[in-house]
Amino acid sequence: MNDIPPAFDMFHDTCKIEDGFLFKDMAVCDLGLETSAPAYLDAVASRIGYRAYDIEKGDRAGTLANIISRGLEAASISGIGKPVRIDGWDKRCVRAGPVLVESPRWALVVDRAVFPHSIYCFFLTLGREFDRVKEADGLFESYVLDGLGSELTERVADSMEKKLRGQLATSGLACSRRFSPGYCDWPLANGQKSLSKFLDTSSIGLTVLSSGAMVPAKSVSGAMIVADRLRILCPCPVCPKKDCPYRREDVWGEYEYPPRT
Repeated sequence: MNDIPPAFDMFHDTCKIEDGFLFKDMAVCDLGLETSAPAYLDAVASRIGYRAYDIEKGDRAGTLANIISRGLEAASISGIGKPVRIDGWDKRCVRAGPVLVESPRWALVVDRAVFPHSIYCFFLTLGREFDRVKEADGLFESYVLDGLGSELTERVADSMEKKLRGQLATSGLACSRRFSPGYCDWPLANGQKSLSKFLDTSSIGLTVLSSGAMVPAKSVSGAMIVADRLRILCPCPVCPKKDCPYRREDVWGEYEYPPRT
């Protein structure tokens, strides 16, 4: 695989994303995400335990919006990602260079793919300034900012995944849904160690601890399976855990297996 272009911004440049991406210290608006607090209000309120009608009236919505606005201004978003060729797989894991996905369920996704050839790995972070602002505030403000940080990292990752899927499609390739260490059956510490062996997280100011936790705290890591075609986009269709809170919809690939009736 090629080295990552040193100034490749995946959200704006026209370079081939298959070569990898690297962007640093970008504001929320630079990524094409919503920049107004009201666009995050309901989602953040839900994350911290409020219901919709709890914030419809009075000063509560205004207070939350003000805190969210400060959090959005503090976010300095960086990311790094790159594919690594799949060397092989069995029923327990997928091997790709230094990356080892110890997940029988994701190994099944690879096994059912048509010509799987790489794993696209990534790290994204909101930056240390977001952590500093969150830690410097009072208890309630920190709680709100923690909810915002979780919501914003998900939106950044969703945007990255959508961009990546679209650019891979122009090359005739398909990619799975993104998945992270610590979810499904991929162990957190081992997964994080594996991904950080492959990608230089220090280039975006991110540190992976031995426990698998990341600094800055509001960061996300993950991977996607890249193949000529995918029959399933994640293990959910073949997972027996029907009540899983992380269960996904829209999980069938272009060539479904088994076919829908």
